[in-house]
Amino acid sequence: MTDTQYKECTAKIKALADIRKLALDDTDSIIRAFYSNVRGGEEQPLIPGLTAEEEKILELETSPAKNGESNGTNGTHTKKRKVET
Repeated sequence: MTDTQYKECTAKIKALADIRKLALDDTDSIIRAFYSNVRGGEEQPLIPGLTAEEEKILELETSPAKNGESNGTNGTHTKKRKVET
């Protein structure tokens, strides 16, 4: 996998960990499923049994940020905003 793919996989694992508690075996399964999807096999869910709401949250947390702002999962910085005091 490329560095970008590793970062994307890591972001998905972090997002899933925010949704539910993950065991080491879960993390291993997520990495295997992600790699399988990257290789072009049959598209499979990263973790089985996610509800529709959890899937939506995962998509929102791992989707590319708009206007250069980070969603906090991919390691990029957000735009600095002036805070009035």
